[in-house]
Amino acid sequence: MDKETFYKLSGEIIRYYRRRKELPQKYIASALGISQPTYSRIEAGTTKYDAYLLRQISEILTLTSEETAELLLTKPNPQLVELLQRNTTLRHKI
Repeated sequence: MDKETFYKLSGEIIRYYRRRKELPQKYIASALGISQPTYSRIEAGTTKYDAYLLRQISEILTLTSEETAELLLTKPNPQLVELLQRNTTLRHKI
């Protein structure tokens, strides 16, 4: 998987879990000590970040070890990946 795809896919996964927990971007950004626009770019997959930041996000979202593995893309859930890819494709077509 190339880096661009990694950032896009992991951003979609982060967005999925944040919305599932019904948390606003501003809350996550504040907990990370970054601005909301910067956090928004993480979810959009348009900014680079490291594994440490992903670990922090998983802790803020109180993700399980399986969910964290999906986030780090070491063990992606095939159904979630397919759903995210379909949703991303649909958004780009609109």
